[in-house]
Amino acid sequence: MAGEEADTRKQRLEAELDLGIKKARARAMTEFWLGQILMLATLVASAVPALAGLFEWLMPKQLGALALAPAALAFVATIFKFPAKANWYWREASSLEAIRNDLLFTREPDVGRLASRRTKTQAEMRVEWEREFTVSWAQFEKSRSN
Repeated sequence: MAGEEADTRKQRLEAELDLGIKKARARAMTEFWLGQILMLATLVASAVPALAGLFEWLMPKQLGALALAPAALAFVATIFKFPAKANWYWREASSLEAIRNDLLFTREPDVGRLASRRTKTQAEMRVEWEREFTVSWAQFEKSRSN
C-alpha cells in the first residue's frame, strides 16, 4: 500500500512538472516572438516615414504623425520587456526540468523533498517576476525626480 501511494505521489508530481515545463516553454516562445515582431515593426515604422518623406508620398502632418510610431513601439517594448520575460520563462522551464530529472532518474527519489524544492523555486521565481516585470509608477517617479 505504501509503495502504491509513493508511486501515485511520484506520478502526480511528474505530471505537474511536465505541465509546468510545457506552459513555461510555450510562454517563453510567445514572449520571444512578440519581442521579435515588435522589433521588426519598429524597423518598418522607421523606414516608412523615411521613404514617404523622401518621395513626398504624404503631407507633412501625416508624415509627422507616422513618425511617432517608432517611439510608441519602442516605449511598448521597454515597458513589456519581452526578451527578459522569455529568458525568465526559459529559466523556469529549466528549473522544473532539473527537478523532474531528479524525480525520474534518482534510484529512490524523495518526492516530498522534490515537491518542496519546486515550491521554493516557484516562490523565488515569483518574487523575481514581481521585482523585474511588474509595472509601477514609482519607476517613472524616480526618473522624473533626477
